[in-house]
Amino acid sequence: MQAVILANGEFPKSQKCLDLLKNAPFLIACDGAVQSLHALQFKPSVVIGDLDSIDSHLKALYNPICVSEQNSNDLSKAFFYALNRGCDDFIFLGLNGKREDHALANTFLLLEYFKFCKKIQSVSDYGLFRVLETPFTLPSFKGEQISLFSLD
Repeated sequence: MQAVILANGEFPKSQKCLDLLKNAPFLIACDGAVQSLHALQFKPSVVIGDLDSIDSHLKALYNPICVSEQNSNDLSKAFFYALNRGCDDFIFLGLNGKREDHALANTFLLLEYFKFCKKIQSVSDYGLFRVLETPFTLPSFKGEQISLFSLD
């Protein structure tokens, strides 16, 4: 099953991203990200996190799952929650924006999640980020912009 996880970074505005949120079979909001979903009348399947960024009226409305331990961030709490429920395909939105340290940490977390699940991607208004194993084939077209990073 596919899980779409919305972090509390920059909320996506592109139609592609909004369609991913609207059509997600299993939509998880990380803590305060539920506020943006609620404003657009998108209902998450689950709201999870340490609940330090969610308004009390939304807590009452969505009955979020509180994971108060502070050894992982809300994104990891959401990922492992979905993984433990059988999800095997992950799309992450809202990983970037607001704070560069969070954006960088979230990018490196994708590498960690890849150890548990091979279908991992981050989608934003600006592009797509995937973790790949070598060797790989990357379908493309003439003029498409591609960046590759080796993190070994």
